[in-house]
Amino acid sequence: MLALLRERDGLLADSGGESTECPFCFEPYVDDDSGQHVPRILRCGHCACQNCYAKMLAKVPPQGNVKPLPCPVCRVVTEVARGQAASLQKNFALLR
Repeated sequence: MLALLRERDGLLADSGGESTECPFCFEPYVDDDSGQHVPRILRCGHCACQNCYAKMLAKVPPQGNVKPLPCPVCRVVTEVARGQAASLQKNFALLR
């Protein structure tokens, strides 16, 4: 697993730091009708696809009308409205 992450980091460095695929499921980002692989951005600036964030949020207990989602990379917490990954802002820069 560590070798895969190092390889990914090397590829990101070569591409200017932006990837066109989710760092967790490795699916390409796509803005289609399903919305599953739309890149969503957290408060800290890290991104992943809507589907991966939805899976992470499913395990988080709600706090009122939000679910606190710690970033899996840096642990900065983003409060997600209604606990829905679709409420996170799209990262349009990754949709080319």
